[in-house]
Amino acid sequence: MNLLILHLSDIHIKDESDAILKRGNAIGRTAFKDIPLVDAVAIALTGDIAFSGNATEYNLARTFVSDIVKSIKTQSDIPIHVLMSPGNHDCDFGSRNADVREIVIEKIRATDPDNIKESIIEECTKIQESFFKFRDDLTVSPPLHSDKLWQSYIIEVGGKTVIFHCLNVAWMSQLHEQQGQIVFPTTRYETISTIKADASIVCMHHPINWFSQASYRPFRQFVRKCGHLILTGHEHEQAVAFVDETDSGESVSIDGGVLQADNEEQSRFNLIFLAIEKQEYSVSFHDWDGTRYVPIEIDSSWSSFRRLPEKRKNEFEISADFSRQLDDAGARFTHHGKSRDLALDDVFVYPEMRLLGEDEKRRKFVDSANLRRPENLERGALIRGREQYGKTSLLRQLFRSYHSRGFVPIFVPGKSIINSSPREMQKIIEAAVIKCYGKSTITSFWQVGLKKRVLLLDDIDESKLSGKFFSNAIEYLSKTFAVLIVTCSEMFEFRALFAPESSNFLKSINQYELLEFGNKRRHDLIKRWVSLGDGAVSVEKLIALIDQGEGLVMAVLGEGVVPSTPFFVLTLLQSVESGSIANLQYSALGEYYRYLIIHSLELQSVSREEHNEILNYCAHLAWFIYRSSNECGRIDKNAFEKYHHTFADLHGLSLPFFDRRELLLAAKLLDSLDGGYGFRYPYLYYFFLGMYLAEHLDEDEVQGIIRECCKNLHRQENGNIILFLAHHSRDKRVYESILTVMQTHYSKHRPITFDDDVGVVNRLVESAPQRIYEDTDILKNRAELCELRDEHNNANRVMLENPDTLPSELIAIMSLMRTIDILGQFLKNHYGQLPATIKITLIKELFDGGLRGLRDLFELLFANSDGLVRSIEGVLEKRGIENNPIRRNARAKREMFEFLGILAFAFIRRCGVSVASPHLRKVIEKVIENSPTTANRLILSAIELEKCGGLENFEALRSFNKEITSNSFAQSILQQLVVTHMHLYPTSAAQKQRACAELKIEIRAQGALDLVNKGNKRMYR
Repeated sequence: MNLLILHLSDIHIKDESDAILKRGNAIGRTAFKDIPLVDAVAIALTGDIAFSGNATEYNLARTFVSDIVKSIKTQSDIPIHVLMSPGNHDCDFGSRNADVREIVIEKIRATDPDNIKESIIEECTKIQESFFKFRDDLTVSPPLHSDKLWQSYIIEVGGKTVIFHCLNVAWMSQLHEQQGQIVFPTTRYETISTIKADASIVCMHHPINWFSQASYRPFRQFVRKCGHLILTGHEHEQAVAFVDETDSGESVSIDGGVLQADNEEQSRFNLIFLAIEKQEYSVSFHDWDGTRYVPIEIDSSWSSFRRLPEKRKNEFEISADFSRQLDDAGARFTHHGKSRDLALDDVFVYPEMRLLGEDEKRRKFVDSANLRRPENLERGALIRGREQYGKTSLLRQLFRSYHSRGFVPIFVPGKSIINSSPREMQKIIEAAVIKCYGKSTITSFWQVGLKKRVLLLDDIDESKLSGKFFSNAIEYLSKTFAVLIVTCSEMFEFRALFAPESSNFLKSINQYELLEFGNKRRHDLIKRWVSLGDGAVSVEKLIALIDQGEGLVMAVLGEGVVPSTPFFVLTLLQSVESGSIANLQYSALGEYYRYLIIHSLELQSVSREEHNEILNYCAHLAWFIYRSSNECGRIDKNAFEKYHHTFADLHGLSLPFFDRRELLLAAKLLDSLDGGYGFRYPYLYYFFLGMYLAEHLDEDEVQGIIRECCKNLHRQENGNIILFLAHHSRDKRVYESILTVMQTHYSKHRPITFDDDVGVVNRLVESAPQRIYEDTDILKNRAELCELRDEHNNANRVMLENPDTLPSELIAIMSLMRTIDILGQFLKNHYGQLPATIKITLIKELFDGGLRGLRDLFELLFANSDGLVRSIEGVLEKRGIENNPIRRNARAKREMFEFLGILAFAFIRRCGVSVASPHLRKVIEKVIENSPTTANRLILSAIELEKCGGLENFEALRSFNKEITSNSFAQSILQQLVVTHMHLYPTSAAQKQRACAELKIEIRAQGALDLVNKGNKRMYR
């Protein structure tokens, strides 16, 4: 009941002189040791059998495979099965209709994989005809299923069955293969992929990381559910990795080495021993040593027997109606890349949670994806969250996850818990089982056993039970289900509903608060959104789309003025997708806020002619709340009603108070809390207050408020008021108020130039320290950067709660940075309405303000530079670093140099990023032309490098670098700007090498990964 698999890949047979053609016997001899132990042998060829996909090459391949078979047969007349999948080299690109095929491939990439027609597949696979003939000639057993993209074979092995699924993922390969281009119609093969066997093996040429962004995730999940072992080739590197994913379960990825490379001596393949009855396997790598194939020393655990991955089958099939409910994204979202409305799985990202009961300052965050594993939960979890934070969506995804791994979850709305008697609770559960799986499964559900049952209880606060009755209901459920995951609103007090004597369940669960999306979650969601489009989007285009989406979302969300929830982020992205907002430029940022507001009103069937009146009503209400000097931003019912009648009288309107109040509450523009009324979200308050101020700029009181806010921009409320005023108005008085504040920042200083004013810094070192660029995955770098931003934001959140208590030096820097951001946003908002002369003035003052602040910091540090160097020396000595005093002093000066470089880099990049817009490019160049200091030119470099293609103008970079050759400090900042660009934006190898050679940056390839981890990491890219 054992099977031996010879896994051969990337043979590249070209002509009779190929060295590999003489090694068939040697390959067969590697099986001799195991022949007495096995019942059958399978030769699995995972692509690139031929070099050009023509018949002559396959004739040679036929002899080569025959030699392997003959070699094995000399030992035993054992059944030998030859199975194969084609690779890109198995395509005959010189065949007819190549141009037609290219057009068809472009169409495929713009099509939902589920909608690819048979005629399209037929056209694309015509260039594989020679491969198909070769395969059919060598395959002995008739396939269980066969078409141009998929063949399945059942092999009997000593009374056990092994199924091989041979996938043609090279069906749309091109002569110049590019990563991230493959799509595959998985839904066509959902039935065949679930055929039961004692072991399941998937063979395909390209590893999963070669699939398009649109196909990568669903294909990865599909193929890992399908196979115990997944055999691939293409990348010419042997690797094996055990993968255990929550949604797809366990599988093992085995990458084949190159059997014939350009170097004749390089030749590798894998041997896999499958003990079917024991459900075990082992893997060994073999390498050509010049005379024979010998085993390679790898992690010994792989050559020892391991447990075969467990594949769980679920007898409980989700009903069609409930499956549609699980797919509900919570609103109707559409995308040009999908022919249907988006399903929840298309856009879902697991949010973060905070463990309640922890010290607020520690703020321990937990990935809600951890809820997918019972071992992470003692008995269950209670999740609090505000409306639209995604509680129900989270439970729906958890349902799919638990079900896919063999558990039997049921979904119960809290409002259905209306009786606590055991008999009635059973009825409630059975009603949920019927809804989830159908009436015929009730008996099976009760007999499945406690450990398999999972309860997902949504909105428990909607239950009418309390006290002893509530306790009884929860206690019954805790005894009936192994895991309980319960959601409730933010304000719900779960413990208060329990009878005092009932606390066992409470002690066994953790309580969490569902959090808004941080930078990392927003990045993941936006990446998923843009990946829904062009199925074969390049990395360059993907990053450009992510940058556009993140630019929009981060600008609109601001400093927490719009809730960073999946719903709001998707609504903004949908507004662009649907054409409701013309484009992703910053020129009309206020339009995004207006869109969100109008969208809320339209959901309440408010007619278009009423929009302006309601917006005006809210603007006056925001002003009324602001003038009430109520720090909580709320007014009581009496004040609200008084305001309402004043507004109605002022405008001669007949407006029933009750109707208007209920409309604004239903549209979620206002909310009511503890008898007080206020705007539901900060952005609503600031949008309407900014709208009022913009329409009343002639009033002295308004002018006084603007001046006062500008003086104290370090306070978040003041900064938001000015920022939203700038969204509504480009009036001269608005930008002059901001400009006045900018000019007062560090007004005693001149802007630092980095010309003759950094000599002290340059004298710290003999030359700029060696800068190193490690060539790593760009998308991974960006995700890590988002995580760092989240950590930074979390660390600052507590500090910024009381900004007036901070040191005056820190307040001054915070105010400067806020002014830079606001002025930059103003310029981006109104680039098309402001005269060039005004824009030049504003940009010059923005740059000068930032550079004055940097000079102030430098002079403060210069004044005590000797003391700082001695302090660094003390730290180095204490840590046992650089025992030699002279070297220690030099090291301390280098550290000081680097620290100053970090400060300068931060200021330079902040100034550049704040105005980085193609619409401002011409006036920015004019500013630099008028004041071509090294510091200003570094800001221009920061702007150029804040986009894809930033290194294309190499001559300008080289010219600037040569001009600052004697200025080590300026050069080090330019180096860091270039390294940052290469980490975050796609750059060709030639561009990297050219830029790094010019700037004397050392390039290091990504560190070598061990054989086990390499494959695992690669699959997650």
